[in-house]
Amino acid sequence: MYLIPHENTGHATHKYLVRVEDVRAFRKRLSNDKVLIASLTGKFPSGKKEKPEITVEITEDNSEAFARWLNNEWAELPEALPIKQASEITGINPQCFNEMVRKHKMYGIIIRGKQYCRKTELIAYLSEPIQLVKTKNRTYYRLIDKFMETIKK
Repeated sequence: MYLIPHENTGHATHKYLVRVEDVRAFRKRLSNDKVLIASLTGKFPSGKKEKPEITVEITEDNSEAFARWLNNEWAELPEALPIKQASEITGINPQCFNEMVRKHKMYGIIIRGKQYCRKTELIAYLSEPIQLVKTKNRTYYRLIDKFMETIKK
């Protein structure tokens, strides 16, 4: 399956002819389709070590199911999570949370010197299709594996 129609020129350098209209159409698809973006992640190797395979199929339905599962799994947690606790349950570095708040990917508030994030926003962020593929930490992989075990039952 080719994502952008092209013509192979037959040269040893693997040069291809691609129409500008096809590239524009592909870029439009990229901006509208979260599942397409998630499926492209990892397709272009950078020479880095291989990370474990994600066992969940990346679809909008699975993304929503993962969000519901996280809501049930974390039902006892407070709605406002301290960044330290959010970091422990997700495996995401506290500095990354600060960066996400700074870039407005997540809402954060500081109360008496402690930074907090909303549990609902954290779940929404973690269950995005791109995050399901892009993640690199073991804690998050364990969460996904645990989710997949509950689906298989």
